[in-house]
Amino acid sequence: MSHHEPESKRRRGRPRANGQQPGWMLFRAFEILRVYQSLRDAGNKYAYAVRETRDVLRKQYPDMRISETEIKRVLRSMYDPHSRVEWAVRPNATAGGSLSYGVYERACPRSPYRKPSQRAPKNNERTD
Repeated sequence: MSHHEPESKRRRGRPRANGQQPGWMLFRAFEILRVYQSLRDAGNKYAYAVRETRDVLRKQYPDMRISETEIKRVLRSMYDPHSRVEWAVRPNATAGGSLSYGVYERACPRSPYRKPSQRAPKNNERTD
């Protein structure tokens, strides 16, 4: 066998997950959404809500790996900025006292503060 031919035809490097993630990552995403949404619903701004989400989750789950970057990554994967629908995660109390998660679609109001190019034309405006 020549030194140019591989001994095995296995691919090198990290194995592909094909989009699959372990269950703890789904739990972490739901917890991020739950805490973040409660902070935003209370009227907090984005940057504060991201920082506070990190702090709350670090207190609740000291062993969970969490960072502001990971929170932003989860939010980006769950929210489409062009959609009029967003995911809502709320804990539901069950008869046994444990919590289960409900994932809902809720209509999200679009911001009235849009660039003029993004606004719909008024009745008396020209649309050339």
